[in-house]
Amino acid sequence: MIRNHGEAVINSLNKNKIQNILGYNFRLGEIESSIGFEQLKKLKKIVKNKQKIAQVLTDGLKNLMGLKVPLLSKGYTHSYYIYPMSIDRDKIKVSKFYILKKLMQLGVQGLRGKYICLHKLPMFQKKICYGKKNFPWTLNRNKITYSKDMCPVAESLQKESFIGLDICAYDLKLKDAKLIVMPFKKVWHNLENLGKIKN
Repeated sequence: MIRNHGEAVINSLNKNKIQNILGYNFRLGEIESSIGFEQLKKLKKIVKNKQKIAQVLTDGLKNLMGLKVPLLSKGYTHSYYIYPMSIDRDKIKVSKFYILKKLMQLGVQGLRGKYICLHKLPMFQKKICYGKKNFPWTLNRNKITYSKDMCPVAESLQKESFIGLDICAYDLKLKDAKLIVMPFKKVWHNLENLGKIKN
């Protein structure tokens, strides 16, 4: 947990009771550093490729009813570690998990429907980071609460509408991005035929 931002990613260890883990990231050794040094030389090219992949996805998916794709304002850019999308629940009457299942059955890899809402991590819920006396929260005279519904937009995205494509995990080419678009169109066509999309 210490090496992975305080997240309990290995459920089999049953470490739910650990509560005072600060989100560090201790992974970088000498070999990783030298690899990273070389990778930094390629960073602009890598990011540019992700942006091209994302543009193919956006062009192919932007007209699907009820699917919101990332739109960038003029003068802004994105590195597309994940290609984020969301389902408009007013227009699509099926669960995002149903859609994810259908996309995966059609061979789309790297999809995710969930992420961790940080305010729900034990460190924030129990307000213990160092020691047992609620430090650093005791430094602030204002009472800070992390109620489980304090971030309704993030929680709604997590439960109902967020879909991500981990383009960071694959060395995708433009032709691969075009192949990813095809199953989305097929699933949306089937949703329209089933009356699960509302104009």
